[in-house]
Amino acid sequence: MKPLKLKKLHLGMGVPKICVSITESDPLAIVAFAGQILTTSADIVEWRLDYFDEINDSEKIRETANLLHNILGDLPLIVSLRNPSEGGHQTVSDAAYQQLISQLITSHTANAVEINWSRPAPIRQQLANLARVNQVLTLGSYYSIQNTPDYDHLVQILTHLAREQTNFLKLTTMPQNDQDVLNLMSANLTVSEKIDQPISTIALGPKGTATRIAGHTFHSVMTYADLKRSSVPGHLSVEETRQFLNAMDETGLNVRGAM
Repeated sequence: MKPLKLKKLHLGMGVPKICVSITESDPLAIVAFAGQILTTSADIVEWRLDYFDEINDSEKIRETANLLHNILGDLPLIVSLRNPSEGGHQTVSDAAYQQLISQLITSHTANAVEINWSRPAPIRQQLANLARVNQVLTLGSYYSIQNTPDYDHLVQILTHLAREQTNFLKLTTMPQNDQDVLNLMSANLTVSEKIDQPISTIALGPKGTATRIAGHTFHSVMTYADLKRSSVPGHLSVEETRQFLNAMDETGLNVRGAM
């Protein structure tokens, strides 16, 4: 794995970077939430476009993305758009998905866009190529929100994602037991030693909490946290996550040593 520069951050150096997702539904609420993120120690912001009420209004999306880009300053902005099968909020056709992500890329309002494995290969390739030309980073992602594939399948998924030539990768699964969590972490560790792209892996739910705070022990470069303390099982706030990451870094719990 090679470190990746995302604005002023370097994914793959130091402790995992903390990302906060914006799931507000209208521009005013989105901007207000972004302002709150700036008061925390978050490293990255993700705008979940699938929660946006005006998802069919491309001009409103562009305006909102531009507002976010300006408000966040040095914080990198990743824009993602997921279907319900990936944990998303609404269904978006392949054609609409391609159009929306293409517009975000060419408007240069996002530092990175997520390209979902569930979309047809030609669309994924077209978006990756367009992003490369426009110098926008791409996050290749795979979601298994009902279960966790076995270890060999997880390695295969990450390997296939790497071949897509996106800049960094994310794999999210739902563990049914502790072995699932261990398999996910082990797959991240194995594949990260063989590819250039940084990887982020997250196990959902209360069983997956370890993947959110111990990523640098298995080479996961980015974790997700809530703005404030959450009642959702397995979720931690930004500051709780920061405390765990710093504590583990200070005790040297890192299989790579200094990253």
